[in-house]
Amino acid sequence: MKKIIICMFLLSSNLAFSQINLPKGFRCVDMSQKSSYRDNYFTDGEYSFHNDAWGREFDNQKEFLNYFSDIYRNSFKIIKTRDGLYWGSGIIEKEYKYVILIPNKLVSIILSSKINGTQFSNYSTWLLQTVRNNLSSGKDLYFTDDKGKDCSGY
Repeated sequence: MKKIIICMFLLSSNLAFSQINLPKGFRCVDMSQKSSYRDNYFTDGEYSFHNDAWGREFDNQKEFLNYFSDIYRNSFKIIKTRDGLYWGSGIIEKEYKYVILIPNKLVSIILSSKINGTQFSNYSTWLLQTVRNNLSSGKDLYFTDDKGKDCSGY
């Protein structure tokens, strides 16, 4: 019985750290009333993190990448990394975007802000590194607040 309890604790503690925990101050934004039905959108009032799983909309990686290439074509270039991720950064509708695309998972991850400064750059670097770490260790790619709560917990 003791082994079962220890095993359950280890599994639950692993789940708590299997997502992308955002810094303190980020809270979930209810997107159900907006044009997007996605539900994993966090902000601290200046910076927003948002990720989408696109498996229902696209049948393959090529469709997924073409969709984003079309969206960002006039704003910035999407660049492929050596490890198979795609990223781009630029301004769209007066908002700075840092976009990471994970084609083999059909997932997009986006940092947005009206401010393009040191903190935006720091968040961009942190986000790419965190995505790479999560992918290499088989962890999930959804956001939570600093306490590990995703948007379904709000």
